[in-house]
Amino acid sequence: MSDDKLAKGPQKDPGLMKALRLVVHRAGGAKRVAATLWPQTKLGTAHQRLLACLDLRRREHFSPEELILMLRIGKDLADHAAMELLATLSGYSKPYPMATEDERADLQRRYLKAVEGQQAALAKFDEIERRRKKDR
Repeated sequence: MSDDKLAKGPQKDPGLMKALRLVVHRAGGAKRVAATLWPQTKLGTAHQRLLACLDLRRREHFSPEELILMLRIGKDLADHAAMELLATLSGYSKPYPMATEDERADLQRRYLKAVEGQQAALAKFDEIERRRKKDR
């Protein structure tokens, strides 16, 4: 990464700002996201702050916690472009989203059902083997 990019920081990278603006759009617009980021702030003020943070020409920027929340909003929308770009700008390989609790629970149910199926098949196999030995 060039010294110029390091000096301005990744938060003012045009590609990252574009990806974050897309997250805002997909999440229902700037007012909705601003209310999520700054619920204790008046909506108009929060809205203007969000727009300023997304504007490359303005000095305002997201705090680390706010940036993480923006990335999580993107993840919830299955929009991983901002996270992938942030990883690339930081010198990391492409990240992969972790499974949500619903996905985990579903996978656990499917796994337990598969284990039960294997146990039932094994019990049938054992029964067949016992009958076979008895018939000899």
